[in-house]
Amino acid sequence: MTRSMTRTGLLPIAAAAANFLALLACGASSEGSATSDGGPESGRPDVVVPPGCDLAKSPKESPSCVSDDVGVFVSPQGKDGATGKKTDPLRSIAEAVGKGKPRVYVCDGSYDANVTITVPVAIFGGLTCLWDASDASRPKLAPPKGLALRVTKVTGAVEIADLDIVGAADANTPGDSAIAAFASESTDVTFRRVNLSAGGGTGGANGVIRSNYAGAMATKGGDALVGAAGGQGPVCTCTDGTFSTGGNGGSGAGGGLTNGSASPPVGAANSGASKATSTTASG
Repeated sequence: MTRSMTRTGLLPIAAAAANFLALLACGASSEGSATSDGGPESGRPDVVVPPGCDLAKSPKESPSCVSDDVGVFVSPQGKDGATGKKTDPLRSIAEAVGKGKPRVYVCDGSYDANVTITVPVAIFGGLTCLWDASDASRPKLAPPKGLALRVTKVTGAVEIADLDIVGAADANTPGDSAIAAFASESTDVTFRRVNLSAGGGTGGANGVIRSNYAGAMATKGGDALVGAAGGQGPVCTCTDGTFSTGGNGGSGAGGGLTNGSASPPVGAANSGASKATSTTASG
């Protein structure tokens, strides 16, 4: 599948919990065509192009470009603070991007550090850890939480190729979403043969149990007097602004019955209940 992915503005890719995806469904492959022929590294005066290297081509098409002159190298066996050369690779893709070279070469394996891109760069997977091109080599970027990959405010070209990127929600944050990649305020972002997927989001916080009445308890009705009409039924205001009205008491001269009323009606959501009441005079 070929799809251009140059966008302006906010671009969420492969998200869960809110179940929103942009550009790619979970696990789908894509090949973009938005990067210029020379790629992010074209026209840069600091790039020393090795003999036989064609920067307009992928590492598989032009293996001479897999060189310390052109890129920074990342391996699961690498270490933080390394030089990023073939013989001394870094452990983190994010640290490699920060080295400022136009290309980052990532060999087969898993990487758990979130990556934020703010400068033009091309990140290439599809390499063994002997730095040979291989279709079977698919590095996986899978941090335990947060945006796995973010591209933000990049004015030049960004290219991501031959990687699997997996987003995961924070299990300790209620309602958190899982997002594999998110691009914003960047006008030239290309994904080639990249699998984007996201796990399930984190469930929201439980609701709070509380009284349905605005006060601590329902309002008491009026007292009946001997030989007089029954006490007035109470009006109880609910927290959502609705109310229920209790029935009046019976006449003090004998048994009397009146029915209460409720708004909303009895049986509707958040309604009060009505009940026939009676009083009997004595003495």
